Amino acid sequence: MSLTTIIWPVCAGLSLAVAVIYLLVWLKSPKQLENLAFTLSAFSATALVLLELLLMHAQTPAEYGQLLRWMHVPAGVIVVSIAWFIYFYLHSGRLWLAWSTSILRAVVLVVNFVRGDNATFQSVDSLRSIAFLGEALSLPVGVMHP
Repeated sequence: MSLTTIIWPVCAGLSLAVAVIYLLVWLKSPKQLENLAFTLSAFSATALVLLELLLMHAQTPAEYGQLLRWMHVPAGVIVVSIAWFIYFYLHSGRLWLAWSTSILRAVVLVVNFVRGDNATFQSVDSLRSIAFLGEALSLPVGVMHP
């Protein structure tokens, strides 16, 4: 078993543990919305790490593009939940800024799924293999969105 196959699931497990801890904290005091925002961020980080592991082992450009499309969901949740965490926990920033972040990320997600490609690449033409921590991993070759 390679190091990437060990390290990425361990990171996902740690993130999941943090998410469960903060979920329990939030369930004890549901008025503290910063704990909910942090919980969503940690659950999304878990999903992002696992999707990244699948992405590194993708066999075809179509599989890579599809996984990358789905990676935008947890990435968007992380961005939005961090904006709300800052608003609720630090009591800084503006409400309109948190809403703007949420709305813009939602628009990016809608565009990501409505168009034939994903929000990162216009097209993934092929995959090339690189060696990382003793394992061959997939990297995309394609046209980036402007």
